[in-house]
Amino acid sequence: MEAFSGVTGEVTKSVITHGERELNYICRFKRNIVDLGDNIAALEAIIIVVLSWVDAARNNNHLIRKTVETWLEQADRLFGEATQLKSEAGDINGWWKGWVTISRFRLSRKAAKKNVDIQKHLGEGSKFGENNVSDPRPVQSYEPEPVGDFKTFASRAKTEFQVIAALKNDKISLVGIFGMPGVGKTMLMQAIMAQVKKEKLFDEFASVVVSQKPDLEKIQDAIAEKLDLKLKGELLSTRAAELRERLNQERKTLLCLDDVWEPMELVKIGIPYKNAGNRCKVIFTTRIQSVCESMEMDEKIEVKVLSEVDSWNLFRSKAGVVVDSSLLETVAGNIVKECKGLPLAIVTLSLALRNNKNITVWDDTLAQLHKSISEKMEPVNASIRLSYNFLQNETTKMCFLFWCMFPEDFEIPTDVLFGYMMGEKLIRNVDTFEEARNRLQATVEKLTSAGLLLKDDLGHIMMHDVVRDVAVSIACEQRNEFIVKAKMSFDDWPDMELEKCKRLSLMDTKIRYHLPSQIKAPNLLTLSLNSFNDLHEIPSNFFQELTNLLTLDLSNTNIRSLPASLSSLTNLRTLHVNKCYNLKNISPVVQLNRLEILCLNESRIENFPEEMGRLTSLKSLNFLRTFPPYTTISPKVILRLFRLEEFSGNYIENLKFSSENDASPWKKMTKFKISLGKHDISLAGKTTREFQRSLFLTLSSISISISHLIQALLPKTIYLYLNCEGIENVLQLDKIEVSFPNLRELRVELCGKLVTLIPCRNFVSESVNQYKGDDVGNGVEQGLSSTQLSYLPPSPIFHNLTELIIRDCHNLKHLFPLRVFQHLSKLEIMVVASCSTLEILFPDDSDMESGDVEKDKASHPLLNYFGLFYLPKLSSFSGSDSLVVDWPSAKSLYVSKCPNLKRLPHSAPKLEGFEITDEEWFNKLEWDYQRMKAEMQTLLEVKC
Repeated sequence: MEAFSGVTGEVTKSVITHGERELNYICRFKRNIVDLGDNIAALEAIIIVVLSWVDAARNNNHLIRKTVETWLEQADRLFGEATQLKSEAGDINGWWKGWVTISRFRLSRKAAKKNVDIQKHLGEGSKFGENNVSDPRPVQSYEPEPVGDFKTFASRAKTEFQVIAALKNDKISLVGIFGMPGVGKTMLMQAIMAQVKKEKLFDEFASVVVSQKPDLEKIQDAIAEKLDLKLKGELLSTRAAELRERLNQERKTLLCLDDVWEPMELVKIGIPYKNAGNRCKVIFTTRIQSVCESMEMDEKIEVKVLSEVDSWNLFRSKAGVVVDSSLLETVAGNIVKECKGLPLAIVTLSLALRNNKNITVWDDTLAQLHKSISEKMEPVNASIRLSYNFLQNETTKMCFLFWCMFPEDFEIPTDVLFGYMMGEKLIRNVDTFEEARNRLQATVEKLTSAGLLLKDDLGHIMMHDVVRDVAVSIACEQRNEFIVKAKMSFDDWPDMELEKCKRLSLMDTKIRYHLPSQIKAPNLLTLSLNSFNDLHEIPSNFFQELTNLLTLDLSNTNIRSLPASLSSLTNLRTLHVNKCYNLKNISPVVQLNRLEILCLNESRIENFPEEMGRLTSLKSLNFLRTFPPYTTISPKVILRLFRLEEFSGNYIENLKFSSENDASPWKKMTKFKISLGKHDISLAGKTTREFQRSLFLTLSSISISISHLIQALLPKTIYLYLNCEGIENVLQLDKIEVSFPNLRELRVELCGKLVTLIPCRNFVSESVNQYKGDDVGNGVEQGLSSTQLSYLPPSPIFHNLTELIIRDCHNLKHLFPLRVFQHLSKLEIMVVASCSTLEILFPDDSDMESGDVEKDKASHPLLNYFGLFYLPKLSSFSGSDSLVVDWPSAKSLYVSKCPNLKRLPHSAPKLEGFEITDEEWFNKLEWDYQRMKAEMQTLLEVKC
């Protein structure tokens, strides 16, 4: 009985406790629902922030971390469930249904649990930051454009098959490919890499050029970078252990080592090429057969010369159909025979003779080639030298020779070459630097077309190692008087005859001991100590006797100061001091009154001395990415540099002008890259070419003193980045008549007060007050009437725009009028993301009647990519329901988290992908024709 009473008591207690919980849920119904609403808002806010970081990371070609993707997926699910729950709770809006109801209890309990889940998820999301949502994508290997189509070489099919078969063999881990210079070893390896990637034989790949003087640490860095591994150790052995651990993972890895000159101890680098199951395989190329034998490779494969048929087909494909004429066919065939089946020799000569119908030229080429080979010159070297002789002018020839001053397998920046060439005035008959740069670019294209330079898809320029060997040989002949010691190692300053030397390259050279106190080279014009890694101090009199020096490159050194003897270089025109992280003071430079180019990128220069104004010959001044982050240069200095044509600098402070006249020198700038403000700007993925006329504004407000500079630059600006808290539309940047005639790329981010990019006519009059006051800087007179304003802005505007990206502007209502959008005929990319208040993209403010053909159509023949991301209030594409867009070239369309968007104006016959995140949203879209929906549905890809 007592036992029964005990059980009964426990049951009663349990029932009462359960009842209390139910009553508590019912009583706290309103509180739980209110908390749910607050949590939904908080979750939405953090989703917007994280998505903005994710978008920025993707724009920088980063890989989003799996934890972030999972968090976003769960956040999206929680947001949807919570929103649905709150909607259901809204249906129970009266006490008349009874306050003790099953529905109220059920919803309150669900809300309470959902609040706990959301709070937990918010806590997890708070751990994310802009710098920890992603990781850099593994950098793809540099793959120069191969000479000829390897797949067409029937005589190479067996060789390629042998290599791939060896890579498929689990018992083989090390494959050596050998062959004479110019036979096409690198080309073969590129073809093999492409094939094994296609067949997915490996999970990851890394390709590295080793070269004649291998630097094991740089090889480690190159492999690690391509495997997305950050090596933390400083010692070679420590770094090797890190790399070995990474390569011993389960993933199958193929490492390609190109141009190996001597046996390598792969273990020292950290390559476990004989690990369990041979998951890490190594393939290397060498011109020396004994290297294969010394490295104990599992398979040794020779790349032989092309067959006569393949040689002729390659020559004909490059030289053109002129070789088919009866007049040239015989001599062309004999030239091909002299090339001995070497692709590099065949390509360089065929391109030099391309479409030339003069039989005399062909006969002379054959005679020279035969003579060179009879004098024991290798056929490939002879053909390269002949191609050099075919270059039409001295500027092109000197440009070719200047490339050899750079180390073997070096990605050569044309900006550096430009400084070298302009220092010696080798680009002639030009009036401006802009003309000179265009001439140099045309010259580089000629050398590339002649097969003497290599260029990849990203525009990187390299010189084949065999071509460079020939270039060095030509450059060091008596007439040209180059001395090239790039990427060499010495105990002391090398013994060199400098009396007649005009150009000396010690780039990437290591000298164990100090520089000599002084060198005598009275005829020296160009001196490159770029990447002279051990250089910490230059003796005070080192430059004393170099009075004729025109170009000096001290970039990538560890110098702490510039020697006093620098002021002796009174004829110096070009001075490169980039990436000298320890250099703070440049006062000796102010004595160089003939200096035309000064590059100080990535240095520690904080202030430019007032005496810099003496450099009245200066035409190009560059100090990008300086640190500490803010560099001060006086407007008075700029005014005195009246010849300045090019200027680049970021984090600039104090660059303010008291009048429009003071800023007038900027109007003649032909190349500029200027960042005003205090925020770091990621420029990942952008090339130097894209930033020839770039303006980055990260300002809280735009004062009149700064606006004078902006007004001078905007008409020429090609790339504009805005991160300005105070502006409400872009017309506040300049005088009201601006039309941004040269603007090609516009990126707008985090402009908290931005309402629109370009006001509609109906809204302009309301904006009059925006243009008044001290901190607007638009040049608009206060007396301008609203009637006059109603006909602004001018049309067309943005008519050269190719790329438009807008993100994280949370006061934005619309972008710009429909008539502006209709004139963007050159637009290629458009992205709008994370603008929480955006309601309409292109409101219609035209005077045309509805149904007008011109009003209802927007054609963008070049548009390729269009994306809308996380725009919760966006309801309409434009104010015209009958709008039809014509995008004949569009390939990709993305719509994510735009729940209120009802229609998609669409005519994109070449669309390859339509990606969304909500299939239910797609099913609710309104369509003029079901055929359009059916077409889109075939391309649909749903990514949650």
